[in-house]
Amino acid sequence: MEKVTVPVILGPTAVGKTGLVLELAEAMGYEVVSCDSRQIYRYMDVGTAKPSASERARVRHHLVDILDPSEGYSAFAFAGDALRVMRAARKIGKKILICGGAGLYYHILVNGTAPLSGEGSAPVREHRSPPDDMEFRTVVVNRPRDVLYNRINERVDAMVAQGLWEEFLALRQMGYAEASPGMICLGYRELFAVERGDIGLSRAVELIKQNTRHYAKRQLTWFRNKTGADWVDISDEKKSGPELKEWLLK
Repeated sequence: MEKVTVPVILGPTAVGKTGLVLELAEAMGYEVVSCDSRQIYRYMDVGTAKPSASERARVRHHLVDILDPSEGYSAFAFAGDALRVMRAARKIGKKILICGGAGLYYHILVNGTAPLSGEGSAPVREHRSPPDDMEFRTVVVNRPRDVLYNRINERVDAMVAQGLWEEFLALRQMGYAEASPGMICLGYRELFAVERGDIGLSRAVELIKQNTRHYAKRQLTWFRNKTGADWVDISDEKKSGPELKEWLLK
């Protein structure tokens, strides 16, 4: 079987992947598979910086809003879901690109998994081989560290202005608790202390900013050590936009 080349755009949180990929995908006829461990959850729109309904109307996004916050998910499950989406799209002539920041999701999709031992009480999991009908071409988009951190801080402030606390309260009213898989996500888990009265909202916002900056740093370290990808600085949009379009056309 002839292999299809699948472009992958990775990047740390708040770097600007959504807007960039939206423009590229719309201009070049791609649909997007979201490689994001938080945007899979329904009802969690503000705190996950999920593409808006109007943005998803412009470009179809797969694997967004597929689970309730009470449901668990894994990189192994993501790989199976993503491959199913991409193979179905290929059959009807659709082009797919992958975009996100979940490094382990990407790793399992591209490289598969080693089999787990079935001896004794060890868990047994189906072994997943790397897909033999696809090859992945990966780029990491980034900005200077100080710029990225400023973007993180500004985005968290914007989330608060857009109703992050109100979204959290709505999720709590729906019955999602501190141990719910969706609620352990950055931007939500810090708000339980506010609900309990342990800290004020302003302190929680500072913690969200701090924890998100730390997360972005870990993402960048993982991308450098694990992906072997090309890197593009997107701080100059006039330069990086054409550069990425050329990369997609290769």
